[in-house]
Amino acid sequence: KKIKSRGIIRDGNPGEEIVGMEKDEKIDLIIIGTHGKGAINKFFFGSVAQKVVRDATVPVLTVKPN
Repeated sequence: KKIKSRGIIRDGNPGEEIVGMEKDEKIDLIIIGTHGKGAINKFFFGSVAQKVVRDATVPVLTVKPN
């Protein structure tokens, strides 16, 4: 099976837009990078990757930088 990818720019809350796109664009897999921030920052500011993992209905692959 051939893998297709393309860039899309949308305006709004990043987590909500990414999760919303899975239905609009018939996405099979979401790949998202993480910053690896500490637990305190996540608690106060949230995390786009965390929201996507929690709310997506398709598999999500998170990638942490080296």
